[in-house]
Amino acid sequence: MNAVSIVMLLAGLAALNIVMWIVIMSVIRKRYPLPPVMAAPDPSTRADEVFPGYYLETHNLDDGAESGRFRGWGLLARGNGGLYFTAKGLHFQRRGTKRPLLIPTRGLRAVNVVVSDRLRIRGKLSCEVDWELAGRSLRSIFVIVGGVSYTRRAAKWIQDHLTDVRVSLPPSLPNA
Repeated sequence: MNAVSIVMLLAGLAALNIVMWIVIMSVIRKRYPLPPVMAAPDPSTRADEVFPGYYLETHNLDDGAESGRFRGWGLLARGNGGLYFTAKGLHFQRRGTKRPLLIPTRGLRAVNVVVSDRLRIRGKLSCEVDWELAGRSLRSIFVIVGGVSYTRRAAKWIQDHLTDVRVSLPPSLPNA
């Protein structure tokens, strides 16, 4: 095989990959249409503080236990960005995206700050956000970069502003 054949093969595989991704995403969007409350985050609201971090994933909850990854509503893509809170809810603006991921305030149920045992983020502090929307119970996992002090400040913001949301911190966290 010469170099031109190899390049053509790789270009064909790349094009096939792009087409397959487009088809998969269109099927997901049809199966899980974005709820209107998530579709219109208010760009004019200012956050008290933006916490740099990483969005890992969202899982379905079945009686409090995770039962598989949820792939709808734009929650499939992982990535770096900023986590911030407004009166409308919890937002995560991924780098390179126009619309932030939004978890509406009325859907928030609990925020658990834990030392993660998940493979990709083992040993790091993570915020596991339990929420409900459109008849689904979900858990989204975020890692706040900057250590214990940032994670505590995020948890304190939730406690101060959203009194009906349960916030739990592990007892072994040092004060920061």
